[in-house]
Amino acid sequence: MYVTGDGWTGEYDWWIEKRDLWDGSLSSSSFVAGEMVENLSQQTNSISLSVNEFTEIEFNFQFMSYAGNETPYCFRVRNNGSADLDDYIKVATIITAAPPITVSGHAYHDEGITPIDGSSTNKTVQLRVNGLGSYTYVINTDDGAWEITDVAAVSGNIITVYLDDEDEEATTVYVSDGTNKADVDLYKNRVIVRADTGSITNDNLSTGDDMDDDIKYSVTDSNLTVDSGFKLIVWTSSTFAPGGTIGFGTANSNNDLLVRSGATLNGTNDVTVNGGDVTGEGTISLTNGTFTLSETGSFGGSTADWTFYNLTFSGTTTATGTNQITISNVLTIDASDSLDADSKTWTLSGSDTPFIKTGTLTPSASTVVYSGSSATNVTSTTYNNLNIGGSGTTATYTAVGDITVNSVLTIVESTGTNEFNASNRTITLAGSGTPFIINASEVFTYSTSTVKYTGGSDTYITATEYYDLNLVP
Repeated sequence: MYVTGDGWTGEYDWWIEKRDLWDGSLSSSSFVAGEMVENLSQQTNSISLSVNEFTEIEFNFQFMSYAGNETPYCFRVRNNGSADLDDYIKVATIITAAPPITVSGHAYHDEGITPIDGSSTNKTVQLRVNGLGSYTYVINTDDGAWEITDVAAVSGNIITVYLDDEDEEATTVYVSDGTNKADVDLYKNRVIVRADTGSITNDNLSTGDDMDDDIKYSVTDSNLTVDSGFKLIVWTSSTFAPGGTIGFGTANSNNDLLVRSGATLNGTNDVTVNGGDVTGEGTISLTNGTFTLSETGSFGGSTADWTFYNLTFSGTTTATGTNQITISNVLTIDASDSLDADSKTWTLSGSDTPFIKTGTLTPSASTVVYSGSSATNVTSTTYNNLNIGGSGTTATYTAVGDITVNSVLTIVESTGTNEFNASNRTITLAGSGTPFIINASEVFTYSTSTVKYTGGSDTYITATEYYDLNLVP
């Protein structure tokens, strides 16, 4: 091509400067490694352009194996490898596309045991990417299997899958890592959230909602509401960082929260579970807000420990599982409500008054630990094991009412000094054996209290000073 005018004249070899992308020429012309050249056989005849005239040059690009997916590549047109034709002011960009992915899974009546049979009555699966598109599969086999191919999705996209206009309802939403998936299962009456890269948030769930009624949640101002009667599942090894509140519709015994093995629910906002259970092998780590379990439900996991800022029981709650619970601010049992503490360790690491109990605590075989870092009130109730202080605290813990300990009262050994001030209260030690342990360097301040030993079998009386000491056989 010959171009004249506007400062340019002469013959041009048009080429694109970009290294390490292509391993072969797109034309019969000579090829320089790392450079792409034009097909010289398609050159035009000579033309001339004045200053105010222009022409077009068309390029046909083919990216080879060296080019990355979802990667922008800039190029510029140069005069036979020397000066830039546009002085590098305007740089065109090509962004390579990701290959389409395949998403598949099974639909179940429960949590992965009983498949939804589509052989007699077909079941329709819908898939959306960032709430858009229209990907559909019809389940027509008895194993509930479905597969959708050629899904245009890249890493970070929100993929939502749901059963459409069926008697069975199920929703799964996940942050895609841009790869094929064969385990995107649908569980009837469940909303599954998962992150195959990074974490998933309420805003992500909002992005994934195409406003179809068969998507069983809604998000308003970053706050999530799961439809009443649906269980919220944080998928295995996923992190759910909501960035807003979590709640359910009207109270229902199926309004459950399950955090699966390796998964984490974290955040700083309120979570309310009204009517169902809170269970799972994963981690709950909430550093602000109030987690409320209302109505009747079970509470507890079997592996990872759970941490809450405020934890409130507003119903009849039974603790289950073997994991430990830490409340960094306030544990509350509301009036007319109850908590069976089971055999868990409940650590109250807040100071001032970390336990507000106007309802009923059934201590069972539990241990309650007060480990606030400054002056802390010890709530009047019946405990099984009661530990005063943490291993590194220096603080005074004061009884603000009469206390009964069914097993062992321990003033915990600390690198600082833990002091238990019995004030003017009655401390009843109902355990046998050694029901009162004062570790070395720790302090029992008897004030004007009464300490009663009421064990039903042989009991050792701890050597310390008492104000009133009662031995009740």
